[in-house]
Amino acid sequence: MRRRARILQIVNDHARKPMNHLRVLDIASLEGDYSVEFALRGAQVLGVEGRRTNVERASARFDMPNLKFVQDDVRNISRAKYGEFDVVLCLGILYHLDAPDCFKLLDAIADVCTGVAVIDTHVSARRSETVQYKGREYSGWRYREYVQAPSAEEEESSTWASIGNVHSFWPTRPSLVNAIAEAGFTSVTECQYPAWNDIPADRVAMVAIKGERQKVLGSPFDEALLAERVDEVPRVSAVAPRAAIKMQAKRVARWFGVR
Repeated sequence: MRRRARILQIVNDHARKPMNHLRVLDIASLEGDYSVEFALRGAQVLGVEGRRTNVERASARFDMPNLKFVQDDVRNISRAKYGEFDVVLCLGILYHLDAPDCFKLLDAIADVCTGVAVIDTHVSARRSETVQYKGREYSGWRYREYVQAPSAEEEESSTWASIGNVHSFWPTRPSLVNAIAEAGFTSVTECQYPAWNDIPADRVAMVAIKGERQKVLGSPFDEALLAERVDEVPRVSAVAPRAAIKMQAKRVARWFGVR
């Protein structure tokens, strides 16, 4: 319940249109709990879900003219197939995909999204593996979804696991941000509030905005800045408490004219 309220607030605060004017794509929609919240507010909602049983349950639970569920692999999402959406929800699915499919899904999200995407996923706290996608490097680790390759029946019943892959790739937080930006989003922020305190520390909600890249006009501008990546390891260390005290003392001294 808390998570649903959180996602609704994020979308309401970032969408460029009223809820009842939005077209929303819910990727890996499960039984439709998120989809219906937007449909109840007047949005046109499409839920794409990989498991047949989930689609059947969602369709049976919610009978609304502005809410539709289809069974499809999330790897098949494209603008050509499903059109454009003001809002894309990618909640709890990215970390069930292996590389390069996780990056391909971000590309697909950027392709169909005209406004805002919410990407709720796990990130890796360690850089145990580096993968390449479109000539760029991304760090993270591989998570094992199944002990061994599942049967079709086991895969269908494993609601909280992947479809079509035994391992998944979890990028680090910087690599995730870089991948979202390089997919075509102009701003990426991490939502800290509304709070969701009972989640693992490695779970994040990224808010990606599709806009126009801006340049500085008042002085010479280096175009390379627009392609700058987030560092995996910060190049500037945090200000230590003792150093901060010295810095404040110097400021006070300058204020009173003491050098």
